[in-house]
Amino acid sequence: VVLTSVNCFLAEDDQQFKQMKKENHFLYNSGKKLFEEIIYEFTPEILIIEGTKAFDEFREVYKDRLINKVDIFDTGSVKELEKHRVIAEFPLHSGNVKVLVCRNMSYFGKEGSTFVHLREALSQLLK
Repeated sequence: VVLTSVNCFLAEDDQQFKQMKKENHFLYNSGKKLFEEIIYEFTPEILIIEGTKAFDEFREVYKDRLINKVDIFDTGSVKELEKHRVIAEFPLHSGNVKVLVCRNMSYFGKEGSTFVHLREALSQLLK
């Protein structure tokens, strides 16, 4: 398991991140590149994008490189997309990485009962 951000640039706050993105700042671009380097180095079988902001960033940067996207990939909310289980695949030299998405973990509550779609998808993929 590798935990990283879609953009590895650690901004002080969301406003700084947005400003760096708007300016096409080299630190922002370096953060995007580092994420991709991590994916290529660790070659995961499954990639879980957590949260709307992370997914919006991921979708914006990688949508043209992904394959086998679900019909609502470009327009669906994270809540809608998490029900589709695998929403796309990220092609690597070692095979395709299955991409899943879920809301921020805080939405799943103490018991995780609304976490069922992601749990089932992971269970099936890990068999």
